[in-house]
Amino acid sequence: MLKIPPDYTFVVEIVIFVALWIALRHFWFEPALRIIRERARRSEGAIEEARAIQAEAERLRAEHAAALDEARSEAQREMQEILRLAEAEQKQVLAAARDDAQRTLTEVRARIAEEVTAAPAGLREQAREIARQLAEIGGSVDFAALKQHMIETATAVRLIYQDVVESEEGKVS
Repeated sequence: MLKIPPDYTFVVEIVIFVALWIALRHFWFEPALRIIRERARRSEGAIEEARAIQAEAERLRAEHAAALDEARSEAQREMQEILRLAEAEQKQVLAAARDDAQRTLTEVRARIAEEVTAAPAGLREQAREIARQLAEIGGSVDFAALKQHMIETATAVRLIYQDVVESEEGKVS
């Protein structure tokens, strides 16, 4: 039981406890706490380094996205410029083609007008030649039929001229 005052064993137990506490603290607790503190310090450093790497990766991702957006917009601008130049070239080619077609149409109309103008004179000459040949062989000439034939031929030439003009105008349009 408990004695008051305690005997010497109690004092020995306290001395052993204090000696054991000092030995354990010196050889066990302080090295263990030092290792724990070092690990915590390293962990905090690794966490900070990971945060820095993550921030750097986010910055690089943002730069990459900005560069991609810039490249896309530059490509879009270049494509728009190419389209604008192609449209301008197309307009020039079409204008040149229209001018060429108009010039050709004018030339064809002039040639046809000359031919239409020359046709009656040629027909008259042919009619005279036929009349002369008929007179030489002694036949009678039906001038009314000959005149009708010349009118029909001239009408046919005018219709051909109108068809050519209309078809050329359709090509230009």
